[in-house]
Parts: sequence; C-alpha cells; structure tokens
Amino acid sequence: MPTPPPAANNEQDYTHYTYVCHKVFTDEVDESSNSWGPFRDRVSFSFANYHFTKLQSLESEINEALDNWAAQVLHPSDHPDTRANIQEQYGPPWQNAEDLYVTIDSIQHGSCPWKSYDIHYGGPKPDANVPSWMTATYQLCTCDAHDLLHQQFSDLSFKDTTHYMPHMQFADGKWVRSNLMSGDWAWSQVNKMSELLGSQGTIFIPVITGSDKTTVSVAMGHQEYHPVYMSPGNFTNSAHCAHGNAVLPVAFLPIPKTSKHQQKTKLFKTFVQQLYHACLTKVFSPLWPGMTTPEIVHCPDGHLCCAFYGLGPYIADYPEQVWLTGIVQNWCPKCDAHPDFLDCPEASPRSHCDTSTLTTCFDPGILWKDNGIQNNVVVTDIHKLLSLDLLHQVIKGVFKDHLVEWILLYLVNEHGEKWSLEIMEDIDHRVSAVLPFPGLRRFPDGCVSGLSYGLGWICPECMVRCLAAFLDFCYIAHYNSFTPDDLHELEDALACFHEHCQVFVETGACDGLSDLSLPCQHSLVHYINSICLFGSPNGLCSSITESKHIKAVKEPWCRSNCCNALIQMLQTISRLDKLSKLKSEFDLKGMLEGSSYSYMVRIHDGRSPVPRDIEDSDSEDGDRELGPSSAPNVAASVKLARKPSLKHFIWQESYPDSDIPVEDVLVEELPGYHGQIYFYHSTVAIFHAPSDLGSAGGMQNECIHSHPRWGQDHYTCHDTVFVTLDHDGEGMHLMVIARVLLFFSFTFDNKSYSCALVNWFQHISNSPDPVTGLWQVKPEYNALGQLALAVIHVDSIIHSAHLLPVFGPDPLPENYHFSLALDVFWSYFVNKYIDHHSHSLLHNK
Repeated sequence: MPTPPPAANNEQDYTHYTYVCHKVFTDEVDESSNSWGPFRDRVSFSFANYHFTKLQSLESEINEALDNWAAQVLHPSDHPDTRANIQEQYGPPWQNAEDLYVTIDSIQHGSCPWKSYDIHYGGPKPDANVPSWMTATYQLCTCDAHDLLHQQFSDLSFKDTTHYMPHMQFADGKWVRSNLMSGDWAWSQVNKMSELLGSQGTIFIPVITGSDKTTVSVAMGHQEYHPVYMSPGNFTNSAHCAHGNAVLPVAFLPIPKTSKHQQKTKLFKTFVQQLYHACLTKVFSPLWPGMTTPEIVHCPDGHLCCAFYGLGPYIADYPEQVWLTGIVQNWCPKCDAHPDFLDCPEASPRSHCDTSTLTTCFDPGILWKDNGIQNNVVVTDIHKLLSLDLLHQVIKGVFKDHLVEWILLYLVNEHGEKWSLEIMEDIDHRVSAVLPFPGLRRFPDGCVSGLSYGLGWICPECMVRCLAAFLDFCYIAHYNSFTPDDLHELEDALACFHEHCQVFVETGACDGLSDLSLPCQHSLVHYINSICLFGSPNGLCSSITESKHIKAVKEPWCRSNCCNALIQMLQTISRLDKLSKLKSEFDLKGMLEGSSYSYMVRIHDGRSPVPRDIEDSDSEDGDRELGPSSAPNVAASVKLARKPSLKHFIWQESYPDSDIPVEDVLVEELPGYHGQIYFYHSTVAIFHAPSDLGSAGGMQNECIHSHPRWGQDHYTCHDTVFVTLDHDGEGMHLMVIARVLLFFSFTFDNKSYSCALVNWFQHISNSPDPVTGLWQVKPEYNALGQLALAVIHVDSIIHSAHLLPVFGPDPLPENYHFSLALDVFWSYFVNKYIDHHSHSLLHNK
C-alpha cells in the first residue's frame, strides 16, 4: 500500500506556514426552497451560465445585459406603482454583476474551498545585505485534496467511464492493457492492501497527479503559475482526455524569484527544492488517513462504498521530474544510468531504499558526480510512479529538438549553408503541396515537420529508415490499448530506431555517442515497462495538463485585472466549478431539456420535467478501449469489376452469391434502370479509432468530399478512400485505394442504394517500400488506356486515405497547386502517418 511521503528533515526545513482563510471561498448561503435555487428560474440560470461560462463576459458587459433585460419588460402603459412588481416578477433578479456573483458563490454544489498558506524562509540569514528572497512571503493556494477527490469520484457523469477495481481485458485471447486499472501496478497495490490490511469489500482509488509551470503573459513580466492537478485513476483514458472535470487543479505552488546572482547560490537552490517538496506534502496530506483506513465514498453509479486511497502515477515533463526525484540534471529519473551512456543495458532502476542507503554512506559530492543524486531533500519512492510523457519526451523532445536539428546540421555539413537553405525551401514546397485531409493543418509555406517525407531524395537511406522507425514508435505508443503483439512491435520499432540512429554520428551531425545520450531519447527504453505498469500513455500524458492550463490558468487570468491575479483566478475557477456542478444536477433532473423558451412553455402548461434514469444509460466506453481491430469493420465489401456500368452494379447487388464474374455477364442479361438518380458532394464515414481521443469510446467521423468547386480557390476536390475487398487478408492486402469521382443514390425494386463512382489505384508491390515503410500505388488503366472506373456501395468505404506524390529529385514548379496532385504524378505513397487509424490499419500488414 502506498505510504504517505516522509516529513522533511527538521534540521534543514526552511519553510514555515501561516494559515490565511479567504472568506470568499468558504462562506455559504442556504439555498431557497425553489427547485432552481439559488436561482429564480430556468431563465436566470441560463443567463448566468451563458454569460459567465460560455461568453466569459466582463462585469461591464453583464451590467449592460442586465440593463437591457430590465428595459425590455417595461411598457409605456405600465403604471408607476406597478413597475416594481413587474420588475420583481419578470425583470432580472440582480441589480448588477456583483449581485450575480453573490448568487453564484452561494451555490452549495461543486467547488471545494480554496485556502492560502503564507510561507517564509526559516533558515540562517546573513548579518548584512539579506537577500530579498529570504524575507519574501510565498503563497501556497490549495483546496482540500480529500474533498476534491470525493467531489470528482461522486460525479454521476462518470458512471460509464469508471473501473472500481483492477481488471484484466482480453481480445482474441490476448491480454490487453488500456487504462490504469488494467496495469500491473494497480494489481500490485490491491494485493499489498489485502496482505497488510486484510480488507474485504473495499475499492482502490489511485490518485493521478501532475504539475507543470505555465506562462500566461510574456509582455507583462513573464507571469508564471505552477498548478498541480489531480484525478481519480479509476476513470478511463477517454474521461481523462475529455474536456470535463476528471482532471481538476488542486493547488498553485509558489514560484520563488530572485536576482540572477542569487539563483546560482546553493542556499537558494536548497530552499527552492525544499519549498517545492514541502508544498506537495502539504497539498496531499489530507489523503494520508484514507491510505491506511477505509472511508465511505459516493461512487459515480450513485452507490456508497468503502475505499482506500493511494498516490498513483505523476504526470510531469523532464524538468519537473528532476525536481520530484531530487536528481541532477541530465540524469535519468527512473534508472541510475550515467549521462554519458544513458542507454546502458546494465543500469538499475532507482528506488527510495537505494537512494537512502547511498545518501547515508557517501559524501554529497560523490553522490552528485557518480550517482546523480541531490541530498537537499527527502523524496518518496516516486521513481517508478513517473508517467510517460508523449508530448515533451517523444514529439517535442526527440523529434523536434533532436532529430530535426541533426538533419539540418547534416544538410549544412554535406551541402553547405547556401545549398542546404535551397534544399529546405524545396522540402517546404513539397510539404505545402500535399493533398488536404480531415484534421491536417495546412501550411502554405511548408514546415520542417515534413522532413520524414521530403528527405528521401537528399538524405542517406539509413536516415530515412531512422525517421520512419521513430514515427512508427510514436504512433504505436499512442495506441489506447496494448496487446503483447503491440508491445513487441513497439520494441522492434525502438530497436530499429537505435540501430539507424548511428547514421547521425557517422555523417557528423553528432559529435559522438555522447550526443545521442539524451534524457528525452533515453526515456523511450522505459516505455514498455511503464505501459505494463500503468496501461496506455494516452491517459497519463502531459498534454492533458497542458490542455487544462487553458481553463484553469490562462482564461481565469485573462478575466482578472492582472494585479495580484491568483486570488481572482481562484475565485473564477470556484465559480465555474459551482456552475458546472449545478448544471449537471439540473440536467440529471431533466430541468435543462430543450431550450429555455420550450421549458417555460411546458411549465406554464402544467408539465413537470422528467428526471433522467442513470441506471438506463448505455456505456459508451467499455470494451471500446480495447482499440481498433486489425481488420476494418464495414457493412459491405467489393468484388472488383472492370466495368463501371450502373447495370453491372445492380446485377451484382441482386445476385451477391453468384459464381459468375460480373464482367462476364452479357449486356442484354443485365437489369435496366430508368428511375431518378440523386447526386451528392460528400458523405460521412464513421469508424472506431480509440487512439484518436476526440470523443467518448474513440468513435470518429470524417467527411469525404467529391466536389467540382471546393474551397476559396474553387478547385476540384475528389478524395481518396480505403475500400475493403471480399477476400481474406490483413492490412493493405484486404483493401484497395480508390478516388471518389461522384456520390449518388437511387432506388431499385423498392430498395435504396447509396453508391460512389470511383477510379482504382493498384498496388505497385506486394509489400511496403523497404526504406519509408509506406505502400506505393498508381492509377489503374484499362486496355484502352482509360482510367479503370467502377460503381461501389458506400458501405464498402472504410474511411479516407491520404496519398503522397512520389516527387523525385526535380524541384516542383513555383505555380504548382496541391489540387493537381492526383492528376500529374505517376505513383503515390499511402500515408499511414496521417492519423492513428490509418497507422493501425497499415503498420506491418
């Protein structure tokens, strides 16, 4: 069972606490007997929620809206003596914005009270010239972690996205790890709880935490804030990534600042580290009693249950991990590998026990140099709990900060600075010339992120293989669930990346192996073990905390007057939480069904709102976390025909079990059609792609276009798609690429058909390109040299495909437009990196 963090050494504890209570967060007013309390009715609640939550209106804007409301209910024929009654009955219930804020503060649902702690330096001071940081007051703002955890866990909206105990998932007989409760760590914690405490009938609530500094304004003096977030680990990955209350701020840590000279002093560094750990200890101390004694909690399904708490994975980027673990910069926070050779296979995992032993036996200088340990603070056994960081470690760290820079250095070393700039300009031109795709951000001038595609003609093959292997690792690591086969693929991609990464040393882009020994790049070797412990990194990525910065820090700061803004920000956060919780309560009672006008009409007609029954709600997540299957799930398949006639399609649909190939049927035997045909410019493909965390359960939809005049330039847009075949296979062996020329529908024998006219692309080879790992296709032509066309059912379309032209060594013309890409090139790569679903369909298949 996780134990509370130990108290800091009293001899070196330089932090003293002073409690300050801000009444604005703790005063509570009794709600009226009105069912809409503390609001008057549906209209007043909708007004408050619309202006404060959705529009984020300023105080002056709210006052103007209230004045307009009050003026609207007046009528020239009203007697002056009755105006007060009319205003009380039909006018706004508030005189101004301040009255509205008082009503929001009186909501008894949702937000936990925020408290402020003033912290002072308590260590030795010099007799003269005392640094300002020694006399400054540092403010820790936090709410009760225990109460916040109960508030999150009792939210009924998470009923279908909660796992109360560790579980094992299986797909096709293979063990699947998805969310935290399906990992080995959750099982080990429950086993320890059972062995040590012998508790039966209790549930385990792991607490996921995370912290990350963020800057809200550079122009106003680099105003920074350091929020700490927490979430129950029982929620699924989709719940953590959604824009809801699964992840909420629990504290704002102080950020000590001083002169550049003082920043380098050992005493200031020691104080800052101890302040950081002391604040975290204070924030999570309310959870300690529940780690050893079960408590009664309200569950998302509406029931009561006994539960234990435990500190779970900690979401942090590398600088934050250095502070958490008390290690030296450039060392690994998870193992004791030396910075000069971080990928040493003989490195041992770090642990609190080993760190304590080394701290006792060796001098601080030796610990710093040989073990990468700082002995200024006492840390818990947090090394194993550090979560994976796809955003900062993989995407930004390895790719943007390392691989891209090394390739640019290679180009300069190999071709000179002038020629390398021309090469990069041509690469940008090629990247800007790719076809559009749903969710793809277009850059008219290109961007260096297209290196993996545009460098095939100018860089060594090993360099392209290295980038391809790294991209495979990125996309596999983003899976929402992992089978043993997925872990093997992840391991193979990492081994391939390490093998070909030596090309940067051989070509002089790196000075030596020491330049490849980087913490972010080394962190990749810990991914497989961490996935086994905690499940998919999707639910424990720093992108979750980064996205929460917008609602928890940046927007509240923008609504403040920017002077001593933190208290104002906390006030805004508290009010938003209260409104959100009250809205959920009203919605559960059926009081928010329809618009405000339709609701008031029903009330005046004597009809009461009908409460929702949470027991009847269907699970949207559940087994969908198992991830997409390797075979596409579609409602129809295609028997390839070389004749585009609509009559051939009707005959094939009428005799689906016939052994006669449709192209061998005589024309006079084909059924005729003389009805109406309806044409469309687009259709919507709906498919299951849980690694794309855009909606609950991983269901995605995208629009496929076939339009003669598309966009501002009115160019012709005919998207390409994956079409499933009727024979057995896997990956591209089961699919074919087609370009949609037309969508249409018709009715034959009282049955409606939705169809598409397409031209086929045929595979150039039976396997992917050995260098890029991408399949290659080319347009298919018939015996007369015309494009091979066919009519297919839209149900045979899986989803959109993205084709990349094979450009070759010659530069593109300056006036080239991307809309011509499918008409002027001989062959194309099938881009498996365009989205997670395409990669899962095509990788190694």
